[in-house]
Amino acid sequence: MKYLTLLFGLLLVSCSGNVKTTAPENIGAAADNITESITVEKSDTLPPFEVAKRKAGGFDAWTITENRNKIADIPCVLESCPAGIFDTPASKKIQGEPVSARDATWSAALRALKNLVPNPDAKIIFDYSKLNRQINNGKQCLFAGPIQIKNENGKYVEAEINLTVTHFWDDYRQPSSWYVTGNIVF
Repeated sequence: MKYLTLLFGLLLVSCSGNVKTTAPENIGAAADNITESITVEKSDTLPPFEVAKRKAGGFDAWTITENRNKIADIPCVLESCPAGIFDTPASKKIQGEPVSARDATWSAALRALKNLVPNPDAKIIFDYSKLNRQINNGKQCLFAGPIQIKNENGKYVEAEINLTVTHFWDDYRQPSSWYVTGNIVF
């Protein structure tokens, strides 16, 4: 045991003298090389929205993601929210909050839906008694429920929508202050 302790001590003494204490050279050049290799897509080249088309369980499942920095590029008019769409939970709790602007959120949801359906020029048939506007918080609501749309073959089919409308800009009474992410299954 005495020899083991002595050998361990000698090992420590001999190794401690061989440690190099020089600083790495030219760290700035290495950092410059890293930043040069990073490429960021310019905001001018990003589309106003993207639609991803998938199949799920034999159904078409399409997803839309609007680019909130390009919302102004998508034409949209302010439309009145139908009286049949009800709010859950009761909107009395959020008076004065952005999500209380029913017409702006409905118009933003319609804008996204028209870009999401297979035939954007065809009429979309809503069953307002089954369509729901769920309030997630003061700046976000969700439109969910059944609709009828024309598919790629030109026939009306049942569909389910799920559109999350989020406030991001000053005037919450305008549809251009809201962006949408959501999906449709038909």
